[in-house]
Amino acid sequence: MSRWKLFPTIITPYTIVLFMGATLLSGCVTSETRWVHTEIPAEEWGVDAAQCKWEARRKAERDANENSQYATDEAFDDAQSIDSMFAREDLEKQSRVLFARCMKSLGYNAAD
Repeated sequence: MSRWKLFPTIITPYTIVLFMGATLLSGCVTSETRWVHTEIPAEEWGVDAAQCKWEARRKAERDANENSQYATDEAFDDAQSIDSMFAREDLEKQSRVLFARCMKSLGYNAAD
């Protein structure tokens, strides 16, 4: 019996190709910005970054639950579903935007 017949609804060749393509593409476009502050010692930058990441993630999750088209729990139930993939990507994108806004509000600048 073919491997694909054992798991026809969970993992299909199309899902694998889609996942691999998305992973490769995200690796090309995702780069972490380095943040610098002229008045705060470099040893303290990590604390501010961690706090901003936590706040950004919390706010993005709250906003997604309140306003998003993916607000239902079913969007995240099936890790292989397209809705789940889009919901996670939207959440990550919003988290990055909120993180950058938080860092700028603390006086940090993105390093080149």
